[in-house]
Amino acid sequence: MVERLGGRRPRVLLQDYGQLLLVPLPGEGLTDSGPQVIDGSDAGRCFLDARLVELAEADGVRVHLPLLDGGDQVGVLSVTLDSVDDDDRRLLRRISGLVADLLVTKHGYSDLFFGVRRGEAMSVAAEIQWSLLPPLAMMMPAVAVAGILEPAYDVAADSFDYDLNDDILHVR
Repeated sequence: MVERLGGRRPRVLLQDYGQLLLVPLPGEGLTDSGPQVIDGSDAGRCFLDARLVELAEADGVRVHLPLLDGGDQVGVLSVTLDSVDDDDRRLLRRISGLVADLLVTKHGYSDLFFGVRRGEAMSVAAEIQWSLLPPLAMMMPAVAVAGILEPAYDVAADSFDYDLNDDILHVR
């Protein structure tokens, strides 16, 4: 899809369960150059701030876009273009929204995303617990919520849940 814009080296990065890395999703046409540390990387800045980040490179402009599905923060889409204008940004935001929607929708039908995000062995109880959690981050115009689960790969009797109904946020 990004090839039609002249885009190259597309990457889809997903947050690992330890919440330290952005891990590349493997796939046809996707670039895999290893995980990126969230703290201190340009893709990590995009993920943490949930905003587009552009970087001038020798062969063009590297654009990192947050993958947002509604209020759910899924990861980062990265692509390099020769140059970037407002029309490109608008189209890239739409593409990143579509990619996020596909990732969220397909997550329930494949273990691929779970396997990519898992950085180490996970207990069966932890796998079940993760499957029951809401998204770790939700951003809406009036409220933002972020959660963490430690230890990430085992169960220590902690969990959380939240929901937003009208203008009331319930956290449990």
